[in-house]
Amino acid sequence: MSDAGLCDRLDTLSITSQNPLGEFFRKPIHRFSLITILIVTGTSSSSILAQTKFEKAKPEIEKLISQSSVEVVGVAIYDIETKTIFMRLPLLFAFTLFVAGLAVQTSKPARIQAALEELQTVEAVGAAQGLEHRDGKVYVIGDAEVGVLREYTVENNRALKFTGRAARLTVGGQDKLPHPTGLTFHPQFGTWLGNTVNRKGNIVLLDWEKLLQEGTLDNAIKHEVADDAAVNGTRPEFVQLGSKWFLASSDYGDQGNQIRLYDPEKLAKVAKTSEPGVLVYKFPCGTWVQSLHWIADKGWLILVQNQIEGLKWRLTFIDMKKSVASGKAEVIQTIDFAPQDELEGFHLIGKKRGMLISSSRARNLAFVEFSW
Repeated sequence: MSDAGLCDRLDTLSITSQNPLGEFFRKPIHRFSLITILIVTGTSSSSILAQTKFEKAKPEIEKLISQSSVEVVGVAIYDIETKTIFMRLPLLFAFTLFVAGLAVQTSKPARIQAALEELQTVEAVGAAQGLEHRDGKVYVIGDAEVGVLREYTVENNRALKFTGRAARLTVGGQDKLPHPTGLTFHPQFGTWLGNTVNRKGNIVLLDWEKLLQEGTLDNAIKHEVADDAAVNGTRPEFVQLGSKWFLASSDYGDQGNQIRLYDPEKLAKVAKTSEPGVLVYKFPCGTWVQSLHWIADKGWLILVQNQIEGLKWRLTFIDMKKSVASGKAEVIQTIDFAPQDELEGFHLIGKKRGMLISSSRARNLAFVEFSW
């Protein structure tokens, strides 16, 4: 079979009714975290030739999987004539392949479902960078002509209404936090706001009431820390391990990304996050993390991500306790959404209801309903 023929076979693999594997994939109940894709050829290819064809067909394989909303951890090429299976497995996983009928054993269906609602527009925040839900209000941060923060109420659980209260993130009229990244609050450790410019981050401890009352940062900055332990910027979020709270942060990039957990008490006394005792835990994580969100009753940290640099919406759910113990991100599930612009923030506003916001000037907000 020619390379073109092989690619044609890839395009029809998931929809050909004569192929029992295609019938299996077409059923909507199957949403796998582990999956084996079979590329069926009719030649007597050798192992080397089959693997060469796999490399040439890789873009088509990736296209097929992206359209199927699944996460691929391995590819198997099965040659009908030689009855030989050639495998490329980035991760080790258990599977059973029955040649007669081509049945595949897979993982359980996804445990988290998300229904994204119609896009809405939040105005006057420039490129929105995140949001926080506290004290019955929603606070959106953005980089307009200067860094801004605006206060909203949630109307009928499906729309935001501006309260009229806003703040400019300036000191002496000068833009102090031009690109705010991450707003988080803890009743004991206070309100912290991140700022990232040219891959460098700093985290500011705020006097929240003065910021809201006066509308600027002139008298509202209590402490400032350079996040020099970061690889690429800062995006703070309070998280809990056992009885202890930490200020988590992450990086935006495609290399060296980490989740870092800082001691908030020490953070409030130092000038840099690299100082001794500030960084308590760290582990590597996925790419293009815009912000973080903590779900306390689940022990989940959500990575608010782009699928590629600056584009597309993704949420990755991580088991924090297991991740700290293993030293790597223990992913529960990743959910990709349809919008193609730059997702920036996410926050729950109820047990299973949340909001996502992008940097677009219009159609930048969507409510989402979860089931888990």
